[in-house]
Amino acid sequence: MPISSIAQILLRLFALNWIVTGLIQLISNAAMMREPQYSWPLLITPASYLLAGGVFWLLSPWLARLAARGDDRGVTLSGITAQQLYTAVFVGLGLYFALSSISDAFHGVHSLIHYETSFDYPETGPREFPYEDVTIPVLTLIAGICMITTSRKWAEKLARQGRTEG
Repeated sequence: MPISSIAQILLRLFALNWIVTGLIQLISNAAMMREPQYSWPLLITPASYLLAGGVFWLLSPWLARLAARGDDRGVTLSGITAQQLYTAVFVGLGLYFALSSISDAFHGVHSLIHYETSFDYPETGPREFPYEDVTIPVLTLIAGICMITTSRKWAEKLARQGRTEG
């Protein structure tokens, strides 16, 4: 496998991280749109992640060739196919998302349950719960689990696409 192909896989992994981060933030912010204090500029950050991830994904073949700088020798990964390498990358990225968000997700759900079962104090009035403290980690955990469970399907598609482009 050429060095540029391995570099492209790693660059696309980075782009995918931005895309998933942008989608999670976008969904979380869209859920908050019903709140009266919601502000449209809150969509700038998730849109920036999505745009940057998409552009980086599209530019990754060019950047990988640039990184190889004409020395695009093949690296022998005996017995490892492109599909297996993509699968390992998707599982790794899914594990990263799932494991980095699991404690925050459980804490957020616990806080939400505690908030919903508690009562308002007459002195302070009704309390506002920060729902983004729950939605962002829970969506990140779900995205990680989905990435792990669908890794073979996406790896097969990307490996097939790489054979037709190369």
